[in-house]
Amino acid sequence: LFLNHTVFRIMDWFYGTNSKTLADLDRLVNDVLLADDFNREDLHGFSAQCEVRHLDNASANSRLLDSQDGWIKADIKLNMSATKYKHTSEQDAPQITVEGVFYREIYHITTNRFKDVTGLQSHQAPFHEYWNDPNNPDAPPVRVYSELYNSDAVVEE
Repeated sequence: LFLNHTVFRIMDWFYGTNSKTLADLDRLVNDVLLADDFNREDLHGFSAQCEVRHLDNASANSRLLDSQDGWIKADIKLNMSATKYKHTSEQDAPQITVEGVFYREIYHITTNRFKDVTGLQSHQAPFHEYWNDPNNPDAPPVRVYSELYNSDAVVEE
């Protein structure tokens, strides 16, 4: 699927999370740049857009989205909204069908996450997170909202 190990490692790092954290940066350095099979010469002519196209064109027979991992392929219908136009109900809104969407149920995501050793490093309990301004130690702590598990809705449940 990828041209070489180096390109695979870069793309894997990029798609590893939705938003990058300091832990992701550590992972980039330790698991990608310092990997034995990482070769910077392999990146000459690298194009992220081209690599994404390789992913998009992956064979339907590929095991990337394996049903054994809980992946389900389905067509979904989305209700469309229109600016300055109200429908009497959501069911009355025009619909568009998006074909061939892959998704996983939360049970399979959670189960697979904890089968992997990295799952042991994830947060299992909700919590509040705060930031203290190092330049102003007398300032009150600032609440940080970054993930679902530190939102009020999850913490209070």
